[in-house]
Amino acid sequence: MSKLSRIKTEYLNLAPKIDVDINALSARLKRELKLMGDLQNEPNLIADMNDLDRMQLQDAMNKQQQAMQILSNILKNAHDTLKAIIQNTRG
Repeated sequence: MSKLSRIKTEYLNLAPKIDVDINALSARLKRELKLMGDLQNEPNLIADMNDLDRMQLQDAMNKQQQAMQILSNILKNAHDTLKAIIQNTRG
């Protein structure tokens, strides 16, 4: 089996797992964005928070941003991999 064939086979075996992981991350991020939107629509709620609550909210927002960056990186890597495979098959 050629190296290209092996790589294509490995990628095709991994692709469903990558899709499941991306879908799970995407669903979680959508839920988190909805919660953040709900918080933004409640200005009195944020004003009534104590310092600890604000720090925890900021931490949650930072984690959300990191998750979005990870998802973006995963999608870019998957795209770049597919693009390279297509270019290599064209010769």
